[in-house]
Amino acid sequence: SYNIGKVHVVTLKNINYVEQISDEDLDSLAQLIHDAGKVILLASDFSSMAVREFQQSMLFMHKIPQILTDSFGSEKSLESMGPSDLIIVISASGNYARAAQNQLSRSAACRVLITTNRDHGLRDFFDAVLQLSPENHYGERTVYAKYGITYVFDLVYNHYFEKFGKR
Repeated sequence: SYNIGKVHVVTLKNINYVEQISDEDLDSLAQLIHDAGKVILLASDFSSMAVREFQQSMLFMHKIPQILTDSFGSEKSLESMGPSDLIIVISASGNYARAAQNQLSRSAACRVLITTNRDHGLRDFFDAVLQLSPENHYGERTVYAKYGITYVFDLVYNHYFEKFGKR
């Protein structure tokens, strides 16, 4: 046992919760990514490192998601997305997803949210939601945000590779 205090305990609790996201959910997201004509990962600059690592991993699968952040990319590309495309919004606290709703509403693409926010109004706007924590964390930056997003994208990549990378 390591004696590094509360952060260690919270991190382990976080990983245990993220593992409660079912394999079926991860397989479904991997399938959506595979089947989509275009994939956009929409994230705040705070979450962009995990998203960039996922994008780099996906290069090996010959599927390259586009990244839009606060400071990178054009929001106009969202409007050109059709029903066969996919937008994954990474918004740990829900603030970024809420701010992006206006632009997202002009897109016909499938919308998936990865968050710790359990607000029903926000959830109803998206086609699917992956919860990173057992509690609601609206407007907070938590360990779930820092480590959970990276971990979920590692799991999604692994499921994608298992389904489509061994051909």
